[in-house]
Amino acid sequence: MNKPDPTPSTDSASRPALETLGTSGTSGTARTAASLSADLRDIAFVLLPRFSMIGLMAALEPLRVANNYRPGTFSWRFVSQEGAAVVASNEIPVQASQRLNDIVPGVPGDSAAKAAGAPDMAVICSSWEHQRHLVPGILNPLRALARRGTVLAAMDTGPFVLARAGLLEGRRVAVHWESAAAFRESFPHIETTNALYEIDRDRITCSGGAAALDMMLDLIEAGHGRDLAVAVADQLLHPRFAGVAGTQLPVGTRLQITNARVAQIVEAMEGHMEDPLTNTQLARIGGLSVRHMERLFQADFATTPRLFYQRLRLDHAYHLLRDTKLGVLEAAIACGFRSHAGFTKAYRARFGAPPSRHARMR
Repeated sequence: MNKPDPTPSTDSASRPALETLGTSGTSGTARTAASLSADLRDIAFVLLPRFSMIGLMAALEPLRVANNYRPGTFSWRFVSQEGAAVVASNEIPVQASQRLNDIVPGVPGDSAAKAAGAPDMAVICSSWEHQRHLVPGILNPLRALARRGTVLAAMDTGPFVLARAGLLEGRRVAVHWESAAAFRESFPHIETTNALYEIDRDRITCSGGAAALDMMLDLIEAGHGRDLAVAVADQLLHPRFAGVAGTQLPVGTRLQITNARVAQIVEAMEGHMEDPLTNTQLARIGGLSVRHMERLFQADFATTPRLFYQRLRLDHAYHLLRDTKLGVLEAAIACGFRSHAGFTKAYRARFGAPPSRHARMR
């Protein structure tokens, strides 16, 4: 199979030819996207300040490469609340071509900008400080798009935005592991998963980062055939079709834990933040004696199970303060601290600042 010239060409003779690319059939998880992705040709990326650049590029580049093989398959545009440039979390600005209201039919806006019409799919690109953008000027246009049948997707902390707009009711939601606890605290009635992405009818959620590439490859496969998706993955040197699992990293891999019993214990710790387990309970979960567990933690982490557990709970508190509306005392309770003074002291020792400072940064 010939690889395409990385620069798209308007000369049909120089375009990459993929006669073998079919349009039939999908397999695996792609079936979940098959009912909606064939019509997903015009995609609007809704950029919120401090969005993740890697998420945006991982979602955009598969579309560009697909167009190299089949010109005109996709089009895309960048949208922001006011139509101005948006600065990503890496401080690089991206210029928007439309205001958010301009892509919503029936809402007053610039007539020239509105000529492009509503997109087939709108992708919420968010990351840091998403709480600052849960405002009517963003939520209402998204609700209007949902009413007209536009597929809504969200990456990284984007699911917080859709959930606050009431647009994830009854859907499965993929959330980045770092934000999962905060999301469940804010929206306990919404089902979350550890998947890289979830396609649940007309809602798509992605845990963020490079997972957006997997999400787009799934949509390409479902709407335009496996051969095109494989060609795009091959061009991007992505191992998706080499049997790579579609879930986020397990705790053992994420924290580089080599001992399976220690990984099991840490997983139990992460599942019991509000009601911390005792050393005896943790050791029993790992099938170890307390002394043996303590030796393993000292070897792997140079600390005790109790202090390691406290560190996990403090990290959890940091994410709750950053990503939810919980107050300091509420965050302390949610992380298993019964004393406000004790929590503040431990938090300051961990992060060099009191929890109230991080709560004010929202």
